[in-house]
Order: sequence, then C-alpha cells, then structure tokens
Amino acid sequence: MKRLVVLLTAATFTALAPAANAAFVSDAEIQPVMQRAVDEVIVPGYSNFRMAAEASGAAMNKLCIANDASSYEGAKKAFADLVSAWSHIEVLRDGPVLDNNLFERILFFPDRKGLALKQIQAMLAAKDESEIAGASMKGKSVAVQGLTGLEYVLSGTGSEELSAGKDNFRCHAGRAIASNIALLAGELSDAWNAPDGIADKWRKPGAGNPVFRNGEEALIALLGILVRGLETTNEKRLMIFTSGEGGANPKKALYWRSGLTLKSVEDNLKGLQAFWDQSGMQYIIRGEGSAITTNINFEFKTAISTAAKLDEPVDKILNDQKLHSRLEFLIMTVADLQARLNNDYGRAMGLAAGFTFSDGD
Repeated sequence: MKRLVVLLTAATFTALAPAANAAFVSDAEIQPVMQRAVDEVIVPGYSNFRMAAEASGAAMNKLCIANDASSYEGAKKAFADLVSAWSHIEVLRDGPVLDNNLFERILFFPDRKGLALKQIQAMLAAKDESEIAGASMKGKSVAVQGLTGLEYVLSGTGSEELSAGKDNFRCHAGRAIASNIALLAGELSDAWNAPDGIADKWRKPGAGNPVFRNGEEALIALLGILVRGLETTNEKRLMIFTSGEGGANPKKALYWRSGLTLKSVEDNLKGLQAFWDQSGMQYIIRGEGSAITTNINFEFKTAISTAAKLDEPVDKILNDQKLHSRLEFLIMTVADLQARLNNDYGRAMGLAAGFTFSDGD
C-alpha cells in the first residue's frame, strides 16, 4: 500500500501551466468562481479563525484566574476549536499568510529538529515573566509562539499544574501564546478585509492585475490550493507518522498530545472541499467532464467520512488493526483525490502539464 501511495503521489505532483485555450471555460466564467472563493471561503475562514483565537485567549485568561479543573477543560475545548478553525483555512498557502513568516508563526510543523519542544520547555523552566510580557511573544522564535507551543502548555508534561488551584507561570505563558495567535489571526483577517487589498485582486483577475493577469492564472492558483493541500495532508499529516525512517511513530504526528491529529485532518479536508464546492469550481466544467466532478465529490465525501471515523489518539490507531487499515484507506483515498483534481480536472479544463505545485515546506 505504501508503495502505491508513493507512486500515486509522484504521478500526481505534476502541476498545471496554461494551455493556449481552456477547453470549457472563459475568463468571464472564472471571475465569479474567484469571487465566491474569496467571499464564501477565505474571508469567513480567517474571520472564524480570528474569533476562535480570541475565544482561546479569553479561556486562557479565565484559567489563569481560576486555576481549576473546570476552567482547564474550558481552555482545552477552546484550543480544540482554535485548531479546527485554523485547520479549515490553513490549506490556503497563498496571499498574506506567506508574509513575515505568518504561517510558521501560527503553525511551526514539521519540526524535524524538535526546536519547539526544546524552546517551550526552556521557557517554562526559566519562569521569567518579562519574557512573556505584553507583545514580547511576537518577537520570539516561530517555534514557540503558535499552536504547537500552546498545545504543549495545555497537554504536555507538567500540564496538570494548570488545574492545581494555584497561580502559575505555565498558565501565564499559555495566555501569552494564545494572545499572540489572536494578534496574528487579526492581521490575516484584516488583510483580507482591507479595501482595495488582496481580496480585490483575487476577485478580479485580468489585465493590469499584478496577482492574476487572466482567469486561467486564477484557476491554476485555485486548483493549486487543492493539489498542494491534499499532498500536505498525505505527506505532512498522515504519512509522517505512519512511515519513514524508524517506521511508524505516533509522536511524529501533529497535535498528538491533545489527541487532535485526525480531527485536524478531517478539518483540512473540509477546508479543501469548501474551496472546491463553495467556489463553484465544479460547476464550470461541462459535458463529459461532469463525470469527473461526480468522482471528485465522491472522493471528498469518502475521505472526510473516513477521517471522522478515525478521531482517536494516534497510538491507538497504529496499534488497532481495523483502525490502521482504515488509516491506510484514507491515505489512498486522498492520493486518488489528488490525482483526479490534478490530472482529470486540470486536463478537462484545458490546462496542460509542465509546472510544479510545490508548497516548499
């Protein structure tokens, strides 16, 4: 199975360059697709992330005041909601999130050298309030100022002190990280809501637009979000802990401490499906190509429902034969979905092979 996934991934990691003429679609048809992508997916996605980040900050503040079991559970629930909101929109690896290391400051992963763990442990051990005061967290290493740092505070070694009834530095550090994430989320939401900003450039591809000179370039970018997102889901979220040097290792998984690994994958897939469905990409392909969209819709539904059935701790999934088989099926489904989008949809839309969708992380 693993060899099959590798072959599928290699085969599907061909991206798309403009053909002379799109087979089924015109610039006039692509513009409303881009408008819906912005107004129905991107802007609300970052708005939801901002609200979830602010709620997480409020929950951490409440925890630092009460230091009890109830507020601790509330902070963990708010973190889970924050991860869910981010996982829906993190699939967009384009636009303002690429500026000033914003993406990495929110989510530093994969962390092959274990920098986040070393640095967050050192910060918690030092217990220096001046290091987390005000907006100082924003100037720290990207490895500690985002979601994986907050996860360690809430679910890593020593997290039991958060509900022990005493004021503690660990909670103060978590509150600082949560506040920093809220600031970053606000920057992204503001950027996409700015008048005459990036949103307008995405909504209106055409001559004179420095981002998309025509509808075909815009469609390639939108399709690239899906292809790269599915590749990342397989390679950086699933296969990273199921294979590779040393074999399967649950501690290589993102969010393994909080048990949110597969829930975040489900939300990644839902975020990708939103770009596909709510933008209307599937509706601008016609004729015989409609069978392609039917297959893509089925694959999305299958992948999301399979991920939902795997909402368990990673070590349990790896040690349970039924769950492990289901995980392998999910990996194959995501690879097949990537192939259908990259190859079948791209060709049907008149896009030709020749350029690489590389996410660079």
